[in-house]
Amino acid sequence: MDPAWRDDLRARFSDWETEAALARWPEVRASLTPGQTLSGEVVAHAHFGIWLDAGLGFPVLLLITRMTGIPKSPDYRESYPAIGSTVEGRLVALGSRGEIGITQLESDR
Repeated sequence: MDPAWRDDLRARFSDWETEAALARWPEVRASLTPGQTLSGEVVAHAHFGIWLDAGLGFPVLLLITRMTGIPKSPDYRESYPAIGSTVEGRLVALGSRGEIGITQLESDR
């Protein structure tokens, strides 16, 4: 069974991980530059981080290790930005299959 965050992403990005999405990826990837700032709405929480919708047609991942202000405690997920809130970060990763990763900007916390 898929974790809830996968369902949340599919609800927002209906063709996520499909061949149609992968066919669009090269054009989207070419429009992005490592180091650029991206801003997006938090759409899903996972044990390893949060997912954002930055208006690119692909989900953006902010790993917990790249978040600011998250405590090192068993209840760390309570410190995640709320679903629907906006997070800003710097683009640090672009994968070959639609992966987009950011690191949170210090001013966001």
